[in-house]
Amino acid sequence: MEWKNLFRNIDIPVIICRYDDLQVVYENPSAKTLLNPLMESKNRDSMEKNMTAAELLRMDEEKTAEFFAAVEKNNNTTRFMTSIRLYSGMETIVNLSAIKVLIDEIRYVQICIYSSRTEQISRLHAQALIAALDIAYKSETTTEAINGILSYAGSYMNVSRSYIFESTSETTTSNTYEWCADGIEPAIDQLKDLPKDEYTYDEIIQNGIAVTDDIRKLSPEDRAILEPQGIKSLAIIPIISHKGPMGYVGFDDCSNYRGWSQGEVELLQGISDIFASLLIRRDAERSLQYSIEILKTVTNGLNDVIYVTDLQRQQILFCNNTLYRYIKTDEAVGRNTREMLAGWSSNLWNMLPTDKLTDENGQIKVKSHAWEFFNQSDKKWYLVKDEIIKWIDGRDVILETATDITLQKEQEARLQIAADTDQMTGTFNREWMVSVLGNILNRQEEQKQECSVVFADLDGLKSVNDLFGHAAGDRMIYKFVNIMQSQIRKSDALCRWGGDEFVAVIRGNEKSALRIVGKIAEQVDIYNKQKDDVYELGFSYGIIEIRHDLQLTVDELIKIADERMYAQKVKKQKNRC
Repeated sequence: MEWKNLFRNIDIPVIICRYDDLQVVYENPSAKTLLNPLMESKNRDSMEKNMTAAELLRMDEEKTAEFFAAVEKNNNTTRFMTSIRLYSGMETIVNLSAIKVLIDEIRYVQICIYSSRTEQISRLHAQALIAALDIAYKSETTTEAINGILSYAGSYMNVSRSYIFESTSETTTSNTYEWCADGIEPAIDQLKDLPKDEYTYDEIIQNGIAVTDDIRKLSPEDRAILEPQGIKSLAIIPIISHKGPMGYVGFDDCSNYRGWSQGEVELLQGISDIFASLLIRRDAERSLQYSIEILKTVTNGLNDVIYVTDLQRQQILFCNNTLYRYIKTDEAVGRNTREMLAGWSSNLWNMLPTDKLTDENGQIKVKSHAWEFFNQSDKKWYLVKDEIIKWIDGRDVILETATDITLQKEQEARLQIAADTDQMTGTFNREWMVSVLGNILNRQEEQKQECSVVFADLDGLKSVNDLFGHAAGDRMIYKFVNIMQSQIRKSDALCRWGGDEFVAVIRGNEKSALRIVGKIAEQVDIYNKQKDDVYELGFSYGIIEIRHDLQLTVDELIKIADERMYAQKVKKQKNRC
C-alpha cells in the first residue's frame, strides 16, 4: 500500500495496524531495526499478520489501554510517554504519537515512536534539516523547493498546516505559500493583504518567535483570525534575511493543543533560514551572488562539513562555516582542495573520490558515491556523500557532505554484539554460526587451513530439569559451556545452537577436533568426580571435517554432525542397558 513508500526512508519508527483488532500490517525499516531486528525477513510477513501493536511494542496492559483510549477519544494522540521492551528484553522510555487514518475504506492506526533521549531527537532534527537542504538544492524552481519543504516539514512535525506569510508592503502581509494535511481546508486565498497593525506581526518580528500551545490564551484580535481556521496551537518563526524581515513561516495544529519542544523550535528556526535563502534566490532571479548566500545560510547552521569543488581543477568553490572551523583559515575559496584539507586530516580530507566518479580520462562514470570513513585525527566516524552536480555557472562540480555518525556506529556495534550473542550463555548464537559456516563453505577454495565442525548435545538435561528444576538445568548448561570454552582455542568458535545443543568450529582436521573433544571429556570427568551436584555432567558429539570435495550446504553439514552425535548417544544408552 501507499504507506510503504511514504515511510520507507523515514528515520522515525512507524507501524501501521488495523483499527478494529490492532493487528500489525506494516513496519517501516526503522521500526524493524528498533523492535525486532533479529527476525528473519521470510518470517516477518507472517509475524505481522498475527501480532497486535501491543505485542510488538511489548507494553503493559494498563498503558496499552490508556494509549488506545486516547486515540479513540480524539482520533489521535501525541507525546504519549510510556516504556516499551526492545527485542533484547531491555526497556526504554519513548513518546508515542498515533492517528486514525482511512485508506481504501479501511480504518487504520498509524503509530510513530519517538525516543525520549535528547541526542536521538537532535540527530533526527539535524537529518530533517539536511533533507530540507536536499529538497532545496535539487528542486528545479524556487516555488517547487518552497512547496516541497513546506510539505516535508509539515509532515515531519505532524501539523495540520504549514505556510509562509510575506511582507508585501510596509503595512500589509499575505499568505504566499501553503501546505495542508489531509482533511484540512486551505486558507491561503482568504489571507491576502492583512494589515500588520491588526495582529501581532511586529511582536513576532521583534521577539523572534511566537509559539502557543493554546490559542485561547491569545488576544481577541489574534483569535478572530485563527479560530475560523480551526487552529488550536501554532508556532511562528520570522524569516529574516540580510536585508531584514521578510515575513514568517508558520505551523498550525488543528487537532491538538500541543506543546512545542526546544528541539522542534530549533528545527523550525533552521527551516526558516532555508526559506529565507529560497526567497532571496527567488527575488534575485538566481543570480550567482545570491545563490552562494543561499548555500551559506542553509549550511552554516549545520554541524556537517559541506563544500563544493571544481571537478576538473579541484579548487574549492564553496564551503560552510563548519569546515572553516576545522581547517582554521579565513579563506578557502579558490584554493586547491587537497592542500586545504590535508592540514586537518590527511587520511580523510586529503582525497577526493574522483576515481569513483570519473574514469582515467576525466569522464563522469557515476553521479554520486557514498562511503563511511574513520578519521584518525578526531577519532570519529563520518558518512561522506559525494555528488556531481551542475554549478550555478554550468560547470561540473563535486558537492561533498560529511556527517558525524560516531554515535550511530557505536549503536550499530552494540546491536551487532546483541544480535550475535546468546543472551543466556554469552556464546555466539545460531544465526551467527550459520553466517560463519556459510562464509567458510563459500571460500573453501581460497582457504588452505582445514576446519571441522563439532555438534555437541548435553546428556540428560531434560531429566535434570524435571527432577531438580530449570535452575539446576541452567547450571548444567553454564558449566558445560565453561568447560568447552576452556579447551577450545582462540582460533576456534563456539555457539549455542539450541537449548542443550552446541556447535563448535575447530581449526584443523577431524583428528584435531577429536583431540579437543577428548580434552573436554577429560574436564567433564574431573568435574563429575569433584562436584557436589546429585547429577552427572555428560555429553554426546558428532564431528565432520569440512572438505571441498563434499560440496555440502550449511544445513547438510549440521545434519551429518547431528546424526553422528545422535548415533553416539544411542550407543551410549544401549551400553548402559
